[in-house]
Amino acid sequence: MKNLKLILKSLLSNHACVEGGRRKAWYFAVPMFLFAMILALIPTFVQTWTKEGDSIVASNTYEFDVATYRFVEEINKSGIEMKVENKKLVVDEEKWNTTFNAVDGSGNNCYIHFHPNPTTGVYELPDLGVYYIPTAKFTDEKYQTIATFPTADSATRVNRTYSFVIFTDERVIFYVYAAGKSSGQSIGTVFGDYQNLPDGYLINSLNEVDQKTTWNNWKYFMRKAYDNNRIKTSWQTTLIMFGVNAGITIFMGFMLWVLTRGKNNLHWFGIWETQKIVAWACVSPAILTTGLGFLIASFSQVMFPLLLGVRIMWLSMKLLRPENADLYPPLKDNKKVVDVKPVK
Repeated sequence: MKNLKLILKSLLSNHACVEGGRRKAWYFAVPMFLFAMILALIPTFVQTWTKEGDSIVASNTYEFDVATYRFVEEINKSGIEMKVENKKLVVDEEKWNTTFNAVDGSGNNCYIHFHPNPTTGVYELPDLGVYYIPTAKFTDEKYQTIATFPTADSATRVNRTYSFVIFTDERVIFYVYAAGKSSGQSIGTVFGDYQNLPDGYLINSLNEVDQKTTWNNWKYFMRKAYDNNRIKTSWQTTLIMFGVNAGITIFMGFMLWVLTRGKNNLHWFGIWETQKIVAWACVSPAILTTGLGFLIASFSQVMFPLLLGVRIMWLSMKLLRPENADLYPPLKDNKKVVDVKPVK
């Protein structure tokens, strides 16, 4: 019960963190450290795990719905079948290149959909480009050339200004832009595959009689395509953030140790002591990160390091002063190796 009271007290009391870190065994500090690391990751994990492939068009279609509907109309009219078999997309490349020979500056054959110019009413503004490139021919360079446009002199490239979809044998990429924006306002991107789609799934069958059902079919396709990547991204992001948070926490312990190395500092904590002190102190920043991370989602990944930094700075400024030296006498197994004169 005494230990539990000290742990609960350490959530607010810096003195309790120092006492717990210095006088309690490692089997208190290590579980507290791991608990804090896991707790701080909850907002990031939930955000990445619950993200859906159609989230970039959840509140606004950016004319993506009309353009994709017209694309399916075109492949059906041209007799181009796009079918999932054995987790791969099968497309007749030769027929695709013969049918869609428009070149948008990327050097790849594509379908381009135009929407009307609001001033003239003429269909002269592109809002979607759709590509099929076999996996063997798809490179990062090809992706970059599709994602950008050449300038008039072709010497440099500028940001693309309208949405595109890239189909390969194994992957599909959706990149949505605000249609008609000359500034090339990027809305978001989704990288997916066909792992969660059943054999025989046809892109040709996405169109329905009404536009709403068709758009729901496309959003379902985007969600299923992203599912596999969502799981990978969630675990990768979580593990990376675990490593970052753990590294920063250990670094804070090292910095706390450095702060007690001053010539006139009457405290002389060992490096293992300061690591345990920080382990005790990191639980409350983790709790705050969990709560605030859901309220301010865009800062959830940097919130724990910031809050931990504030806690350790507060701890060092409040407690590690010469006038508080009597509070923390040297432990038997932590002897000073130099003489320190009292501060007058």
